[in-house]
Amino acid sequence: DEEAPPPGYARYEDSLEDLLGDNGMYDDRGSGFGMCLQSKYGTPELNAKRAAELLPPGEEGMVWHARLVKTLRDVPKKDLDEVNQCIKPRRASLMVLADDFFSSLIKTDEKQPRWLFSGVLNGWPSLVLLEVQSITVSIKGTIMPSMKRGIAPVTRRTWS
Repeated sequence: DEEAPPPGYARYEDSLEDLLGDNGMYDDRGSGFGMCLQSKYGTPELNAKRAAELLPPGEEGMVWHARLVKTLRDVPKKDLDEVNQCIKPRRASLMVLADDFFSSLIKTDEKQPRWLFSGVLNGWPSLVLLEVQSITVSIKGTIMPSMKRGIAPVTRRTWS
């Protein structure tokens, strides 16, 4: 008999299969999913109910910061794959096009709804189902520019 996962946790293999479906990104030949470098965005494979079951609400867990960019012109040259015209996978900066990110969100049907990212963030196989806690924007400019500091970014939380 297989041991059931503790409350609030799902078996990793089950969540990957649910999330990725039968689209060839999940390698069931025993070599694992870790060799795939593809990012996956848009049209989440999970419905809101299943996503909420796989990622129950809670205060525990790691916090990840992704950088949303409007277009590929906003991607630093070192992070851009110019041949394939996409963001290079598995970058430390976790960069993603804003349209791709927002097309991968699921709103749960819970009493207090949550927004969940359902996809493969920047090709990292473990970043497949994440709760969105907040969105912060950095705007070039300052409230009080000074001759000494010049133009500096202003950071504002736009959603939480």
